[in-house]
Amino acid sequence: MEHVPCNLCGNTESGTLFTIKERLSGKDEFNIVRCGKCGLIYTNPRPSKEEIIRYYPENYEPYKFSMPKALFRGGPGVFGKTKDLIKKKLLNVHYGYFGKTPDSGIFGKLLKMLTTPLMYHFSLIFPEWKERGKALDIGCSTGEYLHWLKELGWETYGVELNEKAADWARKKAGLDVFTGALGEADFPSGYFDAATLFSTLEHLADPLAALKEIVRILKKDGTLIIEVPHLLLLEGRLFKNNWSQFEVPRHLYHFVPQTIEQMLLKAGFKTVIIRHSPHINFFTSTIQNILLKASHGKPSRLHSLLNPDKNRFLPYALSPLNFIFWAINRTGRMVVYAKP
Repeated sequence: MEHVPCNLCGNTESGTLFTIKERLSGKDEFNIVRCGKCGLIYTNPRPSKEEIIRYYPENYEPYKFSMPKALFRGGPGVFGKTKDLIKKKLLNVHYGYFGKTPDSGIFGKLLKMLTTPLMYHFSLIFPEWKERGKALDIGCSTGEYLHWLKELGWETYGVELNEKAADWARKKAGLDVFTGALGEADFPSGYFDAATLFSTLEHLADPLAALKEIVRILKKDGTLIIEVPHLLLLEGRLFKNNWSQFEVPRHLYHFVPQTIEQMLLKAGFKTVIIRHSPHINFFTSTIQNILLKASHGKPSRLHSLLNPDKNRFLPYALSPLNFIFWAINRTGRMVVYAKP
């Protein structure tokens, strides 16, 4: 275990907010602390580089060793075709894909605002269209998002620390993926039009250094997109160990809007826009954790009903609640857009 200073300001003084058990084994406990100077929230002390590996088992959920699903899946009948048409229209309205420049007037802005929840429902988080654009996905795992970018016409590159996941992406999915840390890849300066960090920044031992490297390799008009958990302190205090956002020690940093913006600005980004993803899966996952504990680890029927992978109607049933939480910025995930 190692004690670390604040990654944002270097301060060594902090106060403990929570002491949380590691969820997969239920044995080890870790402190989540807040910097006394800048307010950055992080796990401290934490496992060293050598120790952290054992907290990422081979069956860790993000490592999906299966062929990536197509972005436009078709599917049987009118429903599948309609779904693909909606996706294409959303990609056009929000990002300019499929040849037509989005309306920048009042009507276009209103259409974007009204369709934003639907865009997040379909997980359509992409950079704006760039002809012959180069995109880098950092922490790409087995390459599902890279596959989607490629489907949309991007020249794609990936970086992945897990050797098995990176090897699978190269050999099975035919993707260009570097195995190792971002700084080791040695990409040329000003090379990429877009970079993405989905559920990755919170896992990095030195997120500030990674963001500085992204500033270097992005073009001057490039864009970084980050999707990261939004730590909700009130809910954390209420649910404690059951709160699904507490993914220690895999999550080394726990961001709120103020600290993610501060870190991006310090890294050299000039423009930062923070939006909230209208999903409340963190809430249903928390209820699942409570149910599992009550049933001594045996999933109940209600537990299965709250699993969106098993109950495809759940996201639709929760849509009104999703919209309310999104409207008051109390969702569990932030989507951050930054430009150097």
